[in-house]
Amino acid sequence: MEHHDEPLRDRLIDKQWPPSEKLAGYREEVDVLLEQLRRRKWWADVVRAVLTTLGAVVLFPLAVLFGLMLVYLLVGGSTLASAWFPATAGFLCLAGAVALVRWFFRQRADDLLLEVKRLQAQGLEFEEQMRRRDGR
Repeated sequence: MEHHDEPLRDRLIDKQWPPSEKLAGYREEVDVLLEQLRRRKWWADVVRAVLTTLGAVVLFPLAVLFGLMLVYLLVGGSTLASAWFPATAGFLCLAGAVALVRWFFRQRADDLLLEVKRLQAQGLEFEEQMRRRDGR
């Protein structure tokens, strides 16, 4: 039989909370997941930093060089038909460099998942502490 002296709210909350064994298993799974995500994030950040550095060091100066070549050809009396290559190459280098820099600063979905899981684990720990404090 159910205890009718407890408020309905407390009985429902007690039924909603998982047993301590499941909570401990969930914490272990979350810790393993967080460690995997941290490792994956570290490697992705290294690759992203290397590619962005290459983009900044190589593509931006190349875009400037091709832009100067285009200006030199146009000022020297060449037609647009003969200056199409530097214009296209400069545009592609600039677009590639901007795409790399944009990719570097874009927040990854793993970062959001990591934060959500961390907050969820903290919330479960808080709930367990509250339950222990209340003596349930």
